[in-house]
Amino acid sequence: MKIIKKETGIVEVTDAGVILQTLQPVASLSLVDGNDGVRATDVNGRIFDFFTRSIDQLQIDPAAPTAFAGDTQDLIEVLEADFFNSVPSGGGSGDNIYTTDGTITDATRTVQGDGSNFLVFQNFAAAGFVSAPGSSIVAEQEIQLDTGATGSNINISSGSDIAMTLYSSESFATQVKHIITSNIAPSAAVYLTGAYLWYSELEQELYFYDTAQSKWLSVQLYNIAFGDNGNTGNGVFLRSEGVQTSLTEGYPLTYRLNAFAFKYNNIRELSNQSYVFYRGNTAIITQAIPSDKVGFQSITPVTIQPFETLACQHLGATNEDAIVDLQCRKEYIDFLLTSVSVVPLGGGDYELNVNFIGGDITLIQNIEWNYEEPFSGPDPNSNPVSLNEQSAGVWSKSPETFDGDPTGETYDVTLTFTGIGGYSRQESVTVTIQ
Repeated sequence: MKIIKKETGIVEVTDAGVILQTLQPVASLSLVDGNDGVRATDVNGRIFDFFTRSIDQLQIDPAAPTAFAGDTQDLIEVLEADFFNSVPSGGGSGDNIYTTDGTITDATRTVQGDGSNFLVFQNFAAAGFVSAPGSSIVAEQEIQLDTGATGSNINISSGSDIAMTLYSSESFATQVKHIITSNIAPSAAVYLTGAYLWYSELEQELYFYDTAQSKWLSVQLYNIAFGDNGNTGNGVFLRSEGVQTSLTEGYPLTYRLNAFAFKYNNIRELSNQSYVFYRGNTAIITQAIPSDKVGFQSITPVTIQPFETLACQHLGATNEDAIVDLQCRKEYIDFLLTSVSVVPLGGGDYELNVNFIGGDITLIQNIEWNYEEPFSGPDPNSNPVSLNEQSAGVWSKSPETFDGDPTGETYDVTLTFTGIGGYSRQESVTVTIQ
């Protein structure tokens, strides 16, 4: 009688070429009464008694068979080491932990779980692919897992890495993306691909990297809708939130947006219809639409800078009940305030320094001291002042003389940061004069 470990991991028992039993490689092993052999019960409940006196050959494909002439203790040891991933008696219950110690190093092997098992993989030198549908898999080193079906939970121990592809029942693959977190967008080339998502802890928003535009865009979609009730003639500006837009009034822009498409209706199904979007009094998007009654129009992505208004104008023959919905994503603005300090220069002069990370800031202005005026001269609350850039990311206010000795005094300071395209934001910080 011969025991064969197939390359698939399946264990076969044959006698003169006839298959007597096929077993899964995960099984509980126990001694047969009288210690005459070993009983294997696999996770599917199949049982086979290996009587020591009947076993004369062992084979691990693709190697040739070898002779076996040991006792029962030798048999159970070789079965545990080379043929089965041994688990406690009662294999297949939800309490079992299946452990493999690096023997899955080639081809595709299957470790069968029943949906409530924990499969633990340790000390892999070179892992093959492990299929365990429905089970919870704990990986303690870098391995590759083919979950085989949706619904498997992958738990990774601290310090581990995993490469995984999920296959749906429709037989197409979806890549599982890595999510990285930080205050500012990662700049290393390895992250600037479609394989990563970035969670901005500062903004509490998820971004993906658009390789075509070389910028981080929000996963969240932003919609700006315009419309006009009744007849909509040539040159009419549509309404937004009930307000008639114009070159001076419109939707308030507070984020840097990336517009890539819009939805529209064309009730009369007319040709030669188009829409123009204005930021302030500047046309930024002009797009003709087909005569479809309802449609979706893709456009070359356009960056819309904040702190202006957005308006939409209808061009063409009079239509009815026009509605246009601009599709946008938020563009990440490269900025992070890192420190604010007041530095003594001697002779009663002190300098305000502001440090930040990022390349989008062009001006820091409107410095307001919320407590009593520490400087001599004009009050910054009523006469806002600006900082000068001394070097990359380091901005300073010209030296001023304090009234009295300000050492040890703490002040709340409000700074207004102005960036590329008019982007602006305020931050309040507390500084102590050293």
